[in-house]
Amino acid sequence: MRRDSLLLLGLLTSVCMIAGVVGGIQSGKIVIGPPQASPTAPHGSLVSPTAPATALSPALNLQPNFPTSQMALLVIGISDSSATQPKFEGAWIVAFNPGINKYYVLGFPPEAHYRVNGAKPDQPLAEIYADGVAQKLGYLFVREAIQSVLTGMSVQAVVTLDRNDLANLTTNLGGVSVGNQLLMGFGLAAAYDTESLISSTARMDFEHQAIQALFQDLAAQHWTPDSFAVYLQQLPHAVRPEDAAALTDLANSAPSLQDSEFTWKVAGGIHAVALNP
Repeated sequence: MRRDSLLLLGLLTSVCMIAGVVGGIQSGKIVIGPPQASPTAPHGSLVSPTAPATALSPALNLQPNFPTSQMALLVIGISDSSATQPKFEGAWIVAFNPGINKYYVLGFPPEAHYRVNGAKPDQPLAEIYADGVAQKLGYLFVREAIQSVLTGMSVQAVVTLDRNDLANLTTNLGGVSVGNQLLMGFGLAAAYDTESLISSTARMDFEHQAIQALFQDLAAQHWTPDSFAVYLQQLPHAVRPEDAAALTDLANSAPSLQDSEFTWKVAGGIHAVALNP
């Protein structure tokens, strides 16, 4: 066969194949799907299989691998919001994943050391807070120090509570049960001070029980994240006006208090425990 005949035959064959594909697509018999990436084998774990569960850092435990992004509220505890230089009592992160019925609470004791803007040496959180107040920046240094450690978490809103705020809250709830005591009003702060004199561990154990009891009481009395956010915004000094909208948005995404699990962790190298209410 002549070369030009072969070329003509090849050309006609290609035209027929193209026409067949186009016809198949139009008739629905051939469907071209979107490109798909092939799966990648997971990397091997660097953690020893014999390591205990408590060896994991609090940051890892607070940032589970859920498809939704984690949201967090930073609570700053101080002695008296009306004081010129209030005493820093502690800080707590309350985190959750929208759609997941679980709250993670991470406690930061005043003596836990962190740094701000990479500055050295590390400072206790109590000193970091005092520096922020002295520079009329309030909680901003504490927030930055904590965020420098929890790099995978973003704090959406901040609330500052003093002893008077907590006294009023416990009174409204009819008291909270910590150990064998029903504590109400300033009785909660007095019991906290007693535990603080024993040791840092005793103080953080007390915080764990008190915060868990608050969660349980709020749930039992049918509070919702939205109603609690409204309550906080009505306190004189708890929420800055510029933080109100962020707190409302955070509450709208939070899971139900009645159906959620509670997990407690401690930062600062003291200890870590977890309980389900």
